[in-house]
Formats: sequence, structure tokens, C-alpha cells
Amino acid sequence: MMSMRMMVVAALLAIAGAAHSKVVIHGTRVVYPAQEREVPVRLSNLAEDAPSVLQVWLDDGDVESTPDKVEVPFVVTPPVFRMDPGAGQTLRLSYTGEPLPQDRESLFWLNVLEVPPVQKGEGAEGEELVAQLQFAYRTRLKTFFRPKGLVPEASEAPAALRWSLLPAAAGRPARLQVYNPTPYYVSLSKVSLVDAQTRFERKRASQANEGMVAPRSSLEIELQGAVGPVSSTARVEMVTIGDYGNRVESSAALVPAGG
Repeated sequence: MMSMRMMVVAALLAIAGAAHSKVVIHGTRVVYPAQEREVPVRLSNLAEDAPSVLQVWLDDGDVESTPDKVEVPFVVTPPVFRMDPGAGQTLRLSYTGEPLPQDRESLFWLNVLEVPPVQKGEGAEGEELVAQLQFAYRTRLKTFFRPKGLVPEASEAPAALRWSLLPAAAGRPARLQVYNPTPYYVSLSKVSLVDAQTRFERKRASQANEGMVAPRSSLEIELQGAVGPVSSTARVEMVTIGDYGNRVESSAALVPAGG
């Protein structure tokens, strides 16, 4: 009976904790210039009355990663720490020097796992119960390792994207294809195909990296609605995300597929 009550308390805490993460990360991404010895990442605990214990690590794209299994060329300190209410903490990322491509960016993910404090309750007979299972709130941030001397500048990458419209074929609807000739990852917050007064929005991406075009790679983007032949004035309107989380609006003409 005791075990069952503890499980119920733990489950309720898990449900309640989902909407009450108070630790925030300053920034929406991390850019690590290869020439730097370390890069700081700032955290703040906005809670007024509860501390949190946090664990941090980097992975190379596996959302199921755990700190004991990942192998990445970075060290993050401190790896585990407590944050009191209203306190701040600076993480320090250090590159350990293992070989990475020098002609393009490499993508990693910074994981911040927040574990709320153990909470206590009272059982039916008045005994004190401690919930052994707690909700853990995990945030993952894109972390770009950027070699020195890449050209053009990162801010110029969105304008270099080449967009084509692939017609419907083999049961697949018409879709946009974007090619990124630059050495940078380009994050696409919003994409629309506009032809005269008609606008076709991008279908919502189901995973974080589906809205990102890798260096010197292509990405196909499905659109909402039935897209038929478009005029020569059709254009792509997009919103990309810059190094500091800034949103940049731009547009581009379509080019022939494969061009």
C-alpha cells in the first residue's frame, strides 16, 4: 500500500512539474568559434522559492543521449550543480581538440536537464512520504562549432540559398527544395511560397533539425495545400534565425530544379 501511494504522489508531481520549469538559458543557440578556448552560456533560475539541480552535457544529435554514453569533443563545466532561487550560473564549453571538419560548421546539441527538489507529502496514517520519482525538464540548444576563416560571413548565408519548386510526382505533392552552398547551417523559422495573391505555407516540421539546412546540402520542404504550376514571378519568403537568435526576413526567386 505504501508503495502505491508513493507512486501516485510521484505521478502527480510529474504532471505538475511540466509547466513550472523556472531555469532559463540566455540565448537560443550557441556558436563556438574554433579559435576560442572556451565559450560561456548563461543560465538564470527565475523561481522565487525553490532551488533546482541541473545536469548538462553535449550530444551529436541523438535525442535519447545520456551523459554517460555520449562521445563529443567538448567538455562542459560544471556538469552538475545546484541553482538557488534567483541565482545565476555560467556554463563553460571547451573544445578538446579532436579533429572536426575545417571547411564547414559541425552541429552539436547542448542539453540542460533540470531536476526539481524532492517534495514531501503525508500518507493516510500520518507517515511522511517522499516521492522518489520527479519530473525532469530537459532543454536542447543547437551548438555550432565554427572553424576559422569560413567565407562568406555567416550573416550572408540566407541570401545564398537556392530555391526550386519540385512538381508533384509519384504520389508526392509539390514541394520546395532548398540548396545551401555555404559552409553554415541555416535555420528556417518560416517559409512560404507566394505567387500573385496566393500563399502556400510550409507544413510544420516534426523535429527540430527539419527546419535547418546543413552546409552544402539540400532540404525538401512540404507545403500546405495543392500547389500547381506557378508564374515566373513566384517567390519564396522566409524568416531565418541569426547567431544571436534574431529573426531575419528575406525573399528569393525560384530557380529551375537542379540549377
